[in-house]
Amino acid sequence: MLILQHMKAINTGRLLGMLWFRLNRRLSANLKQAGFDITADQLRLLTQLAENESCNQLFLAKQLGRDRSAITRMIQHLQTKAWVSRKPDKEDKRAFTVVLTMSGRQLQENAAAIGQQTLDELWAGFRTEEKDQCSDYLFRMAQNVR
Repeated sequence: MLILQHMKAINTGRLLGMLWFRLNRRLSANLKQAGFDITADQLRLLTQLAENESCNQLFLAKQLGRDRSAITRMIQHLQTKAWVSRKPDKEDKRAFTVVLTMSGRQLQENAAAIGQQTLDELWAGFRTEEKDQCSDYLFRMAQNVR
């Protein structure tokens, strides 16, 4: 019985990883098909900025589950597109605060519809109560490993 429980835990971890990978790939494909020159990870970063007005790079790395160097590269790329700008952090002179530009905000708002479409694809065939229950479980799991 203990071995079966262990296998279920491993399979759950693999399923969560596979789901994340496939969802990320689907969102990037949907964005590309809709004519957006942005990846799923870049959209998540823009969305985080839209929800928080401005963020430092460490906060973005923690929220997006990425290392700081990956976030730095992503921000540099988004800066070349004029979708974000960096300003010296008021509290930490060694750090930068990242903010959305007007064109970045417009892109994020327009691309958010593709994000919702992708989530609708994910949840196809689920009843509302199933979606709510699954979301609750996933949130609790995420809180357990923060």
